[in-house]
Amino acid sequence: MKHLLVLSIGPVQEFIAAARRTRDLWFGSEMLSEVSRAAASSIGQDRLIFPSSTGSDSAPNVANVILAELEDGEDPQAFAELARTAAVNRWLKYAGQARDIASSVVNQRRWNTQIADVLEFYAAWAPLPNEEAYTEARQQVMRLMAGRKACRNFDPGAGEAGVPKSLQVGSAAAPIRRGLKQGHELLGLAQGDLAGCRALDHHRRKRHQVRRRLRRPQDQLHRAIPRSANREQPIHAQLERHHVALAHPNRRIA
Repeated sequence: MKHLLVLSIGPVQEFIAAARRTRDLWFGSEMLSEVSRAAASSIGQDRLIFPSSTGSDSAPNVANVILAELEDGEDPQAFAELARTAAVNRWLKYAGQARDIASSVVNQRRWNTQIADVLEFYAAWAPLPNEEAYTEARQQVMRLMAGRKACRNFDPGAGEAGVPKSLQVGSAAAPIRRGLKQGHELLGLAQGDLAGCRALDHHRRKRHQVRRRLRRPQDQLHRAIPRSANREQPIHAQLERHHVALAHPNRRIA
């Protein structure tokens, strides 16, 4: 029996959230398109319904949802695994290029762990008894895909104690090796962004200074209250009496 096979490749929102510049948004979309192109090409041009073509001339961009029709005797699970392998290999090629550029400043073990946890791949399939049942089979396979996405994979956390978080993706540990004072120009980062601990210390000091400035007006009001004021009254009552005295110096306050 024939089958409809649908694939969904991500992440989409995570790439958008991690972008800091317009070029980040563009490259995240371009990279996901190329990963989807590799997955679609592995299935075979004659089996594809969407996209209709994987050639760079006819299809400059490929969506992250792929739909294919498999013939009798073709195993949907085997094709899904084939597409997954092609997508992962294309993603690892991009990651390898970035690693080669920054190999001197990154922690290789932490880098490999995070790279293996980036790509999302979902697959679902439904039987297609005949061409007249295409609409029903299409609806069924899309419902199965929605259900598969709702059953998210919750892998154990891979955090490391004492390692600062990445300033680019706050949920991940910083892949840059600690103690380095060079390499920020190589990665296009500010000096304080290279080692997360230094950046966190900088932000912590700034917050402390802001809090001190916010406390100063209140402290000055406390010191400005006349010593003859009744200290047993609530502080807001004392401040109100003092403000009235400043606004109306000739007014007698009981």
